[in-house]
Amino acid sequence: PLKHKSANKLLAPHNEESYLRIQGEDIAETRNFLSSKLDLTKPLVLIAIRDSGYDEFCIKNGSADLGMLERQAYRNNNIQDFTDAIRYLLGAGYSVLRIGRHSNSQLIEQLDDYYDYSVDQENHSDMRDVVFHYISRFCISTGTGIDELSNLFRKRVYTVNLVPPSSRASSIL
Repeated sequence: PLKHKSANKLLAPHNEESYLRIQGEDIAETRNFLSSKLDLTKPLVLIAIRDSGYDEFCIKNGSADLGMLERQAYRNNNIQDFTDAIRYLLGAGYSVLRIGRHSNSQLIEQLDDYYDYSVDQENHSDMRDVVFHYISRFCISTGTGIDELSNLFRKRVYTVNLVPPSSRASSIL
């Protein structure tokens, strides 16, 4: 659906089929959940943007190594910095779902066909997290960890704002 030929090639899914399968009822439940939030006739793109909410959650629950959190603070991002990218994807005909848990920030503006599941703690489900990756076209991530589920289903993961890029098997932009 993108107008630029090179963008279509870049955002194309892997051609190889996944070895893993998800039960039909799990897909149906997840699609039913999303149907009131996104237009599911459009291809789904996931974004996994870590912010300081993860650190705050670890501190609150006593599972944090404060030194480690301080050393890894560079991994936190501001979702507002991704507004133009989200608008671009929406304009290109995608629905966009922000995934993850314990986020403490949201987009300031409301956008049609964008849903921030990362702040919807009461509706979180581990199975939904897996199915989102299964039904998505690709994932854009800041290297949060949940993006690895996309690799299980042979979906592309475009990693942004991650230093150092190291040897991730994903596509690093």
